[in-house]
Amino acid sequence: MTMLISPELKIAGVKALVLRDLLRKSEGSFRRDWLQAKLGLNKKKATDLADSLVTEGYLQCDQVAGKNSEIPWYTVTSQGKQLMMAKASKRIDLTKAELLLRDFIERVHHVNSDDSYRCSVTKAVVFGSFLKGTAHIADLDLAVDLEDRLDPGQELSDMCFAHADRSGRHFPNITAQLYWPHTEVLLFLKARNRYIHLQPWYAFIGMRKEAGFIYKVLLGDKASIQNELEAPSKSEHPAVNRRVVSLDTSLEKSFLFRHLRLFHPWRDPGFQSGSPRPTWTAIMDSAKTLDPIFTSSPELPNRIATLFFAKQTNLGDAPPEISRCLLVETE
Repeated sequence: MTMLISPELKIAGVKALVLRDLLRKSEGSFRRDWLQAKLGLNKKKATDLADSLVTEGYLQCDQVAGKNSEIPWYTVTSQGKQLMMAKASKRIDLTKAELLLRDFIERVHHVNSDDSYRCSVTKAVVFGSFLKGTAHIADLDLAVDLEDRLDPGQELSDMCFAHADRSGRHFPNITAQLYWPHTEVLLFLKARNRYIHLQPWYAFIGMRKEAGFIYKVLLGDKASIQNELEAPSKSEHPAVNRRVVSLDTSLEKSFLFRHLRLFHPWRDPGFQSGSPRPTWTAIMDSAKTLDPIFTSSPELPNRIATLFFAKQTNLGDAPPEISRCLLVETE
């Protein structure tokens, strides 16, 4: 399912690899002068390039960000995001892919049988081109669901800090320590293999499925997983994801939910009940900072707010339609 590009390919007159790396650095949106500076272009050439990328569907004009700016802003489209994730590695044949899958399954069983890992794999699927019978594929698409292993009465943060400390590793910040139990397992499962594309479960459930989408369950209850993928919506409002029922459980395991379980102030014993609660804007900014999926799937943070924040958040700056949706769903 990952786009594969060749070193010779050009898009709008620019090498695809150069453009891919440029869009990755943009973090989803940028001004024309940023594009101009990064590629060393003059104003006219930068404008022509941006216009071409808009025409070809990789960018769209950002009317909101550019409203008060004399210099035009651009936002990366879903097609542009596919380019951002594109790979330039050679394709592999199905025989090699099958060996990679076999070894992956063995590593899953190893994690689940080894108590030194502080989370286990509860679900695993393979999907994408591997199942379509293509002679050669760009990568092996996999998704896993992880569950923390907590001792009776143990707090999640205590477990994470203790496990990080036992690892003997240097962590750049507290967040990296708190995510280490999950990161450790994901790194082990991926095994430094560039052909393994491993997604967290909530991303697999929430991603857009094309017609003819197929998957195979490697671990977990098949009927339950099918229900997650096909569950109907509880709300017809466009701001709420159409698969909110199936997303409820998965989103609780997302980086944002995990972050909030560990950090949000109302869990702090010293937090005063009358203290200001985080605003809608702060929540959305936090979501986009913590996990890039939220920049490409705006409906996910909306649903997260519905699930987690409705009775604990200052909704004063939330869009009116979102506020109504939250209030209705939490009555």
